[in-house]
Amino acid sequence: MWFNSGGSIYYATSTDGINWELYAGNPILTPDGNPNEQYITEPKVIYDEGVYKMWYTAIPSSNVYYIRYATSSDGINWIKSNQTVNLPQQQWEGPSRAYPMVLKVNSEYKMWYTTNDGR
Repeated sequence: MWFNSGGSIYYATSTDGINWELYAGNPILTPDGNPNEQYITEPKVIYDEGVYKMWYTAIPSSNVYYIRYATSSDGINWIKSNQTVNLPQQQWEGPSRAYPMVLKVNSEYKMWYTTNDGR
């Protein structure tokens, strides 16, 4: 399980889905510390073709949130993409995109997310 606490992302494992053990090397993903990523939260992870893929919310010093992407071969050591996830702007959306949920159906990724006007 991947989860957020204190602005970083943590990892835990379980053999029964009820009793969880925290990974001793937590946190496994921390903010970059640049103005666009002061905190990170809401990780969503899928295992796809031998790679763990994570989408998460980056909270900057402004109020406009971003969805970011990272990959891992083991679910613990992550490589962040240098870019935010590029989502087309719909006329009813605000500038913030956050809290992604991603599924892969056949060969297509499907994402649900929250948007607001950044206030």
